[in-house]
Amino acid sequence: MRLACIRINKILISCLIATLGFYVVTWAKHKNKVTYKAEKLEGGEKENGQEPYKKLTGHVVFVHEDFTIYADSAQYYDQKGIVKAAGNLQMVDREGGIMVAKRVTYDINKKIAQLRDSISYQQDTLSFYTDELDYEVKNKKGYFRNGGTLIQGNDEISSESGYYDEKNKLAVFYRQVELNNQEYDLKTDTLRYYTKTKLAVFKGNTKIVGKEGETITTQEGGEYNTESKEGLFRKARVETNKYSIYANLMKGNRDKNYYSASGQVELVSKEHKSTITGDYSYYAQDKGIAEIYGNPLLQRIIEGDTLYMIADTLQSIEDKRQQETELQDNVILAYNNVKIYKSNLQGKADSMAYHTLDSTIYFYNKPVFWNYDSQITADSINIVLNKESLEKMCINTDAFIISEDTLGNYNQVKGREMIAYFQENKMSYIDILGNGESLYFALGDSLDLVGMNYIRCSHMRIDMKNEALSKISFFVQPTGVFYPPHKMVEDEKQLPGFIWRIAEKPTIEEFLSRKNVISKASKKKQPKRAKRIRK
Repeated sequence: MRLACIRINKILISCLIATLGFYVVTWAKHKNKVTYKAEKLEGGEKENGQEPYKKLTGHVVFVHEDFTIYADSAQYYDQKGIVKAAGNLQMVDREGGIMVAKRVTYDINKKIAQLRDSISYQQDTLSFYTDELDYEVKNKKGYFRNGGTLIQGNDEISSESGYYDEKNKLAVFYRQVELNNQEYDLKTDTLRYYTKTKLAVFKGNTKIVGKEGETITTQEGGEYNTESKEGLFRKARVETNKYSIYANLMKGNRDKNYYSASGQVELVSKEHKSTITGDYSYYAQDKGIAEIYGNPLLQRIIEGDTLYMIADTLQSIEDKRQQETELQDNVILAYNNVKIYKSNLQGKADSMAYHTLDSTIYFYNKPVFWNYDSQITADSINIVLNKESLEKMCINTDAFIISEDTLGNYNQVKGREMIAYFQENKMSYIDILGNGESLYFALGDSLDLVGMNYIRCSHMRIDMKNEALSKISFFVQPTGVFYPPHKMVEDEKQLPGFIWRIAEKPTIEEFLSRKNVISKASKKKQPKRAKRIRK
């Protein structure tokens, strides 16, 4: 009988061992729908007097809904629904996301995994690294607080804190944010990065530095798609070694090399000491064309004096045929209602072209200029610059100069063409070449009218003193007639083509008011660009 009992006990023990072995290496189910397995299971352990837990070792696997934990060892507090795992730790979700860490505490009820130390997260083409991550399993959202780095393709983004939202394919970064890739480095305080579209949205003060040295700074942030290369920047300034541009809103495409700006646009050329402002602009880099319209205003420093220019549209064209050579001819165009203002020279024209190759400004379609009391008109007028100074003015075809004296008489000179020469940016003398005619009112010492002198001569010269007509010299067989006051006829006081246009003379207020108009116009509907008149 005793022998039989011993045999029965051995059989029971063998069955118990077999049962336990089967329990450990196969799946076990928990009331919280958790299944787990391991090579070894020990039950009833306690930690610092706390509630007991199950200790699992060897190829540990925990599965809770769509979330699986793999580890070398784990502690399972089944009463609280807590899993603590470590050693070759991996966590995998149904979509294929893989998290690796040294240790994790997983709350089954709250569905939150607290991962610590040397954490990496892999999902498709995305990798994320940190040392502390709290992951909401249900929402598929992970939060980091002590620094983290996301890498996708050529983009690497890091910050002090933030979170990743797998459902919405969104990573959010806070404080000391940096985005680096092969083209530029970006620094900001807040950035949202959409991993599916590769769109980066940044807020607040942001600085972007390109690999070639150009910088973009914004006061209100913007967005940039690192795949399509399309960008948008608010209250931004672009800075290079040659120019600076500011606008309330900038848009561009790096691949297509096309950029636009709107609202208080300001373009500064450091090389030419000039500034252009307007409401709207665009730049097509491949074509080398930049355009500013909507109350454009150009300001350029010439020997301490400011030259102003306004028009309906200002356009700059880069010479793509002769890059970086002395033969390169870059062009600035102004068309429709062109006006200029300088302390000693004002003018208006239908259109204008400035060529850097010959440093000449061309004014078209019967321009008119004023040099103090003298009015200058012609079919076209060219102004030649020499090292940022006025050198000469070429007055082409039907050249006509009119100046008013103190008695209200109009001294007049006309010819086929004229050339006015400048010294120290002041008009010194004028050569009249071909078909010259002069009508000059002579005044006595007491500034009373002595008579009217009409002279015809093929070559004349007007000398200026303090930029006022001083004397006229006549060369090559001059002929003329003098009329005393009592023989002067009203119809003969004007040469053919005489038109006094002083009412059209630009004033400085017209140019300075553009600065105030720009900020107001930027809030209105965008105007159509002016049509360029072809010559």
